[in-house]
Order: sequence, then structure tokens, then C-alpha cells
Amino acid sequence: MGAFPPFLVYGEAGPTGLAVRLADELFPEIGLRLVLRDMPFARALQEARSGGIEGLLLASRFPERETYLAFTPPVFCEYRDLFVRRGEEFDWRQTIAGKTIGVGQGLSYGPMFQSWIDARLITPVPLSNMSQLLEVLARGRFDAALISRSEADTLLALQPDLARLVLPLEPHITVAPLSFAFARAHDGAARAEKLTALLHRRGLIKECNL
Repeated sequence: MGAFPPFLVYGEAGPTGLAVRLADELFPEIGLRLVLRDMPFARALQEARSGGIEGLLLASRFPERETYLAFTPPVFCEYRDLFVRRGEEFDWRQTIAGKTIGVGQGLSYGPMFQSWIDARLITPVPLSNMSQLLEVLARGRFDAALISRSEADTLLALQPDLARLVLPLEPHITVAPLSFAFARAHDGAARAEKLTALLHRRGLIKECNL
């Protein structure tokens, strides 16, 4: 899958991040070795469905994905927020109608966000490169951007000029439980079962609540 700071970061020394370290620690205990390929998340889902890859480092569990992916319980809880340009704050619980929202292509943001789309209250604008989402927001392409808080914090820490232009709205929009996911076409169910047992023994399973 593509870069997802602070969970997955591609660099000259190879992939690093919270999820990479956890996988490197746990996978050898169930006979697996982590080899990462950098690709947009939407394409990674397609590759997992077709059997072109053996899994995704992190993904949220949804019924439509369970037909081709086997998931562990959550290992991280990722809170997602609407970011806006400074000086253009609004109460999203009251005034979401008519807003254009930048999102990551191929990502699912939960039932509430989907209900806004279904009711045509908002216009989603998908980007394939999540690292550019806040930059595009600052340039005024859309009214708000929906992005994971930890990812946004990581990106803004590296771009102080951008951090002065955007800020998150409160409260959190949603929380995404993030799990390891294995392609069923590559014995994914057995792999997920083995890793789940290990996660239980280590006490590493998370409860994700708003």
C-alpha cells in the first residue's frame, strides 16, 4: 500500500513506521516476512481482490472487503477529522450542506459520511495522493479535507508554513479501526487466524470508540 504516516513511511533506508515495526515484530512468529510494495490504496484493494498481492499492511474492515480479504482485529485506532483553512471554520454538525470535501481515493469514511454523499449534501473530491490533501485544501480547491489526524499531524510537523494555513474542526468525524488484512486468494484466512491469536496473547488488540 502507499505511504500512510505515521504507520507507513517510505524512505531511502526502506519502509518505516508504527505498523511496519509491529509487523516486523510479529510476522516472523507466524512464519511470514513483510515485503511492501508502494501503490495507491484503491489499486492495492484491486490487487488484493485479483490475487496480485498477498494482503494490505493496514485496512478497515467492511463487508464488501471481507469477500476477498481476511482481517485481524484492530491494531490501531485512527481518528479522522475535517480540516479547513484558518478563518473559514464552521460547525460541521450544523452546516455541512453544500460543502466540497477532499478525500483519499478508494477510502471509506464510515456510514455518516456516506449518508452525506447519498443525500447529496456534499461533493467529495477524491485525490490519489493523501500527502497532498492539505496542500490542495490550502490552495482553495475544496471547502474542507477529511484526513486521519495522526497522518495530518505528521505531515504538518514537516510543513510549518502549511500548518499555519489549516486546522482541524472538532469533534472527530469518525474513527477507523485499522487491521492487518490478508488476501483470501493466498491462504489469507489461515494467516489472519494465526496473527489474531498472537495479537490476543500479546494484548495488542484495540477498542476503537469515538
